[in-house]
Amino acid sequence: MLNALNSLSENQSLVKMPPWTNLWLISAITLSMTLHFIILYVDILSAVFSVCPLSVTEWFVVLKISFPVIILDETMKFFSRKFVEGRNPFSELHWMLAFWAIYLGLMVYSPI
Repeated sequence: MLNALNSLSENQSLVKMPPWTNLWLISAITLSMTLHFIILYVDILSAVFSVCPLSVTEWFVVLKISFPVIILDETMKFFSRKFVEGRNPFSELHWMLAFWAIYLGLMVYSPI
């Protein structure tokens, strides 16, 4: 679902083009995540799909694995704006560094 957010624009950052500009995408992500939660936490459905509910610690692991998708794509968009479009992306450098700092903080200070 985080990768779907990156698909809003090929070269524009999520900061410049926020996700709420496409309400259909937000609705689809919300519906998809709701169905995932229902399958995980409703006993009958979790038995049918042979899954078990995730603990808070396991959700942190999911975030650690999935969050780099945003960071890596933002980094690629950053360099794409610099080299392909010839723009000066260094005015936006603080956003890219903030994304990496959030991820590193999540890696260091989370329980797993």
